[in-house]
Amino acid sequence: MKRWPFLALFFVNAIAVGILVAYGQGTMTKSIHAACENILAKIPALRQCNTVQYPHCIENQAIFRASMAIGVFFLFMMVWSALTEWGHNRGCAILALELPLYLGLSIGAFFLPNSVFDVYAWIAAVASGVFIVMQIVILLDCVYGIRDFILEKIQATPESRQWPAVFITLSMLSLIATIVGLVLLYVYYSALPLAVVFITITAVFVVVLPVLGVSDKIGSGLLPPAAMTMYLVFLCWQAVSKIPNFSPSFATGPSASPILVPSAIIGALTVSWTSWRTSESTKSLFRLEMHPDTADKSSASQASNGSKEAPVEPSSGVVAWDKVVVAVPEDATPPLSSELTAPSWQFFFIMFVSSFYMAMVMTNWGVNGGTTTPEVVCVWVQIVSQWVTGLFFLWSLVAPLLLPHRDFS
Repeated sequence: MKRWPFLALFFVNAIAVGILVAYGQGTMTKSIHAACENILAKIPALRQCNTVQYPHCIENQAIFRASMAIGVFFLFMMVWSALTEWGHNRGCAILALELPLYLGLSIGAFFLPNSVFDVYAWIAAVASGVFIVMQIVILLDCVYGIRDFILEKIQATPESRQWPAVFITLSMLSLIATIVGLVLLYVYYSALPLAVVFITITAVFVVVLPVLGVSDKIGSGLLPPAAMTMYLVFLCWQAVSKIPNFSPSFATGPSASPILVPSAIIGALTVSWTSWRTSESTKSLFRLEMHPDTADKSSASQASNGSKEAPVEPSSGVVAWDKVVVAVPEDATPPLSSELTAPSWQFFFIMFVSSFYMAMVMTNWGVNGGTTTPEVVCVWVQIVSQWVTGLFFLWSLVAPLLLPHRDFS
C-alpha cells in the first residue's frame, strides 16, 4: 500500500486548518479574512458561538471539525486495513471511495452541534498526550538512528574524511544553535520569573547531557546530546512564548503566534518518520509482525476461490496454517522471505492519533472558546513534554551503565 497519498492528505488538511488559525488571529489580509468570515458565518452551528465570552470560538470549532473529519477517516482506514490483513478481501472499490469519504466527513462535521466538539476537545487533549509520548520515543530513535548511520559510513570508508566532517559539523552546529537559543531566551524572557525557571532547567539539560554523552563510560558521542539539547531549547521557547499577558520585544503584536508553523511541521514530520519506520523496520511499533508473502498468499486465495482459511501441507509433513507459519526443515518447501513488514493499520492508527494532536496544536490546547486558560494549559503541556523528553534521553544514556546485564541495543 502506498502511504504517501495519505500523508499528503494530512498536510492538505493541516493547511486548511492553518488558514482557519490565521483567520482567528487576524494575520491574513482583509479580503481573505472577510471571505473566511462570510463562509463561516453562514454555518448554522458556528453562528451559535458566543464570541463575546469566547473570542476564538468560531475558529476553534472549525478546527475541531476538520480534526474530527480527518480522524474518523483514518479510523475507518485503520479498521479496513486490519480486516484486509486478517483475511478479508478489500476490493478495488474502496480506492474510489477514500477521497469522497473524506470530503463527506469534512462537510458533515460542520452540521454537528457545538456541544459534540466541546466533548471532542477533551478527548483530543488526552489523545494528544499519547501522541506526545510516541513522538518522544520516535525522536530518540531518530537521533540515535542518524548517529548510527553516520558511524556506519565512517566505518565503511575509513580513509574518507567526508563523514567524520559531517558528524563534527552537525554536532557543532547543534551546539551553537543550542547556546544561541538559550542566550536569546534569557535576553527576551528574563522579565518573567516563571520563564527564567524554565530556561534555567533547560540550561541544566544543556550542560549535563553533552557531558554525559562524551564521557568514556557512556560514549554515545556528541551528536545525539547536541541535537537533543537543541530540541529542548525549542520546546522551552514553545512554553515560555505561550505565557499569557506577556509579549517579547521581537513579537509583532499580542496576537502573533510565531511557533504554530514549526509545531505543525514537527508533528507532521513525526507522522512521516513513524510511517516510514513502521513500513521499513523489521520490528513494528507494537511488536506485531506480518509476513508479506503470507498476506499475498492469503489475498490470492481469498480472491480466487473465496475459501476459508485452510491448512497447507508442506512436503515435510509439517502443517502451516494461514497467519501462522510452523518451522519447516531446510530440505522442505522453500522458506518464506525473511523480510517482515508491519501491518498497515498501525500506520493509520498513528495518523488517527495525530489528528487529535493537530487540533490541540492549532488551538493552543484550547478546550473552550479561547480565554487565557488554554494558554496556561499549553504552557505546562509544552514544558512537561520537554522535561519528559530530557529525562527519557538522560535515561537512554545512563541505563546501559546502571544495568550492564541488559541489552539496550
